[in-house]
Amino acid sequence: GSVNPKGRLGEIYRSNTERARNAEPTSKYASQVNKAVETMGKKEAVIDEIARKANLPPSLVGALWHREASFKEGVYMHNGDPLGKPTTHVPKGINFGKDQFVDAAVHALNRFKSTSKGLGLSYDSKDVGAMATFAEHYNGLGYRNKDRVSPYVFAGTDQYKGGMYVADGVYSAKTFDQRPGVVAIINAYAQRYGHY
Repeated sequence: GSVNPKGRLGEIYRSNTERARNAEPTSKYASQVNKAVETMGKKEAVIDEIARKANLPPSLVGALWHREASFKEGVYMHNGDPLGKPTTHVPKGINFGKDQFVDAAVHALNRFKSTSKGLGLSYDSKDVGAMATFAEHYNGLGYRNKDRVSPYVFAGTDQYKGGMYVADGVYSAKTFDQRPGVVAIINAYAQRYGHY
């Protein structure tokens, strides 16, 4: 891509670009990936509205929604807590009404505005390395700080070989994330719909 972020963001971007370029889908997650992509097609209007308002690619927005809330609309995309009362999980104390899913989702994504700007991401972006890096920041850099591949980003591809946080701050090397990561979903979405 034409972006060349500096410092730590650049380091993460370059490593994710390399990984994303080499990522092959693994069959173990194929049916889940297909199901996610189908659901994204059905929820296209909501995903597109959030994507436009947050100025991020629809495939990234849909993949994050899948990871955070399994495409449920009555919850915060920040952490899956129910809308209509303040969040109790990190980030705590965010408050949107039950019918404000889109606004709450845009708020969740916009907390990473500087990351998205640094990566040159926009609604029309096709840079999977940048999307992977945004997703990794969105989920937190715990895996990278342990020198592990993030399942949030790469489960469902051959870049992920197991290990996951089973609770906040609790890492298990033997546990496999059972849900596909953002990159597998983004790539399958682009293949099916011809755009990111």
